[in-house]
Amino acid sequence: MHQRISPLSTQYRPEIDGLRALAVLPVILFHAGLPGFSGGYIGVDVFFVISGYLIASILAADLEAGRFSLWRFYERRARRILPALFLVCATCLPFAWLWLMPDALKNFAQSLAAVALFASNFLFYQESGYFAAAAETKPLLHSWSLAVEEQFYILFPLLLAGLWRLGPRATAGSLLILAAASLGTAAWLLRGDPAAAFYLLPSRAWEILAGALAALWLRRRPPPGAGTPAAGALALAGLGAIAVAVLLFDPVSGVPGPAALLPVVGALLVILYATPGCLAQRLLSWHALVGLGLISYSAYLWHWPLMVFTRQRLLTEPSPVLLTALGLLALPLAWLTWRYVEQPFRHGFRLPRAQIFAAAGAGAAACFGLGLIGHLGSGFPDRVDPEVFAIAAVAEGHNPNQKRCLSGPKRYLPPAQACTLGDPDGVVGVLWGDSHADAVAPALGTALRARGIGLKHLWYSGCPPAVGVRRYDRAVRCADYNDEALRTILADPGLRNVVLVARFTAYLEIDGFDNREGGVEKVVPTVFDDRRHGEAARPPQQRSDAIAALYLDTIERLLRAGKRVVLVYPIPEVGWNVPDYAAKRRRYHGAGGEVTTSYAVFQQRNAATLALFDSLGTRANLARVLPHEIFCDSFVPGRCTATLDGWPLYRDDDHLSDYGAGFLAGPIVDAIEAE
Repeated sequence: MHQRISPLSTQYRPEIDGLRALAVLPVILFHAGLPGFSGGYIGVDVFFVISGYLIASILAADLEAGRFSLWRFYERRARRILPALFLVCATCLPFAWLWLMPDALKNFAQSLAAVALFASNFLFYQESGYFAAAAETKPLLHSWSLAVEEQFYILFPLLLAGLWRLGPRATAGSLLILAAASLGTAAWLLRGDPAAAFYLLPSRAWEILAGALAALWLRRRPPPGAGTPAAGALALAGLGAIAVAVLLFDPVSGVPGPAALLPVVGALLVILYATPGCLAQRLLSWHALVGLGLISYSAYLWHWPLMVFTRQRLLTEPSPVLLTALGLLALPLAWLTWRYVEQPFRHGFRLPRAQIFAAAGAGAAACFGLGLIGHLGSGFPDRVDPEVFAIAAVAEGHNPNQKRCLSGPKRYLPPAQACTLGDPDGVVGVLWGDSHADAVAPALGTALRARGIGLKHLWYSGCPPAVGVRRYDRAVRCADYNDEALRTILADPGLRNVVLVARFTAYLEIDGFDNREGGVEKVVPTVFDDRRHGEAARPPQQRSDAIAALYLDTIERLLRAGKRVVLVYPIPEVGWNVPDYAAKRRRYHGAGGEVTTSYAVFQQRNAATLALFDSLGTRANLARVLPHEIFCDSFVPGRCTATLDGWPLYRDDDHLSDYGAGFLAGPIVDAIEAE
């Protein structure tokens, strides 16, 4: 098939390597927490576009020349991807063995096995959600994007070869339809399962296909206006679009849905219009940027494990300055990897194809085997002192009924089908809340059973018990659940008591928690979604005020209906993952004593929530339980206690452990029985 071929489709384009540099740097600086790079994660979206452009260019050239071969394509992928990936995985092994607690090592082993199968995106999707281990503890988390790419490239060469016979228009039209369907899938999943949208191929394929379509276009003809001042302006506009996304996006900006069109279209404009001589092309062809682009793959591989293992070894959260330094340290490591691993395997070693595949298979088998051993060995708890292991294991103390009783983005359990705590024959009300309610449920159930009473357990992860609150980073059914929960409570006269437990302050403050002693919790902002009602998104304070009003309105509706409300005030946040922090203190420093945080910081953090709940005044049917009077300024003056006699009162940085919940269960039951 004869086609006119654009010069841009055949020659080396240094500006593409410059664009790679502008993709990897924001990712590194975003992971470092550097201010001004809240949207730096979109560098991955730009990488997907570049990858689609380059791979489709290669495949199209082979198809035109009649030399298309799947085996040759997969050989090139193996030479390009696997040597550096296996090196980084192997380097992680000794640090994982030395520094990771057993459960963390088991999780690492699972991710190592998943990397070998290019399935880590599936693993991290399954682990994602409100109860997942913090992303900062997973050394191979960044491999999800490689998995997405390789899954795409298992299918794409066959698809392109099949479509190629239909002609260029049919090929491009078919890929455009697939890209549109993928973008639609991303938009749909963002409403119901944001983690699936982020991690899985169906919602990411459109970004790679966008680059592929650009490659097919450039093989036939230059884009309209190529080489003109207007084209140069479009290329600069593309760089500007990427910069705007890096500067203004945040973790709830709706990527990879329609919002991702900004960086994706920006990358496409650069690819299509950054022709030789224009300003954008000259900027991107700057030697330093091109050099960074050449090593960008290895830089991406190295930077995240460096940051994660540093976090694992230190007691306190590394500062953005330290994390940025680690990101910069990844660059010389990346150059060494590019020079002595990537380049030799791609261009130097003249190994036969069979040997390349054999080596790739052996490396994958080694990763999978080691991962399986680590999983079956449960992270080898014998590596650590039994007392240290026991403290660290508190982190795994989730409600054993969680899977059966959970309602959340991945599973909706109607309130009418809620589980029962305590005595099922003596149900007198409900426990209604988010995961903080679930954290106290086992201990509360034991206390209820001892008194011969029970509660229905109504909870939806990540959503406070307030009708009308919506989260646009979670499924729509959060609001549906609260509506249904209130109807269920009001419709049953036997549900006289309503115990409200939630992380109320986090929803109001729309931020994580910093204990100002090195314990910093990073969370996705939990913001009120006004945009479902066609309004412009409100400023943070207005959203907080709106949520506060919904808190009060829900409580008032319960009181007016004659329900007895047991309002549990905010449980003190810690900032550190308490089991991990206490275990590391003992393991690395031999430190005893209690883990505590400042009571003054608690009061400042929760001032608005405490004042809001106090404003309800004294009511006949309103009882209050004050966790801060139990845990703060009691065991240790002026401090909020997170361990007692060295044993964690929390299973992470804000959810109580069964031990800690036991201190709260008694007062809650007393409040119920005081009706």
